[in-house]
Amino acid sequence: PGFEAGRALHGAGWAPSPDAARPWIVVDITEPRTLGGLLIEWRSIAPVSGFRLRGSSRGSRWNTLHAARPARLARI
Repeated sequence: PGFEAGRALHGAGWAPSPDAARPWIVVDITEPRTLGGLLIEWRSIAPVSGFRLRGSSRGSRWNTLHAARPARLARI
């Protein structure tokens, strides 16, 4: 509760359900634009499993823009 998809870009942000095997979220920007960056903050209770950032101009063919491997260090 409090981390629903509709809050991904505002407020507390988004978090998947704890039992989600392959969590994902789609952010529809509605028109093409250049982004200067993306900030991803892991919550302290989130599993350290890496992520993929994908993009699509029409929402049907997705290209991997960035892939991050799982972290190898313990969180502090």
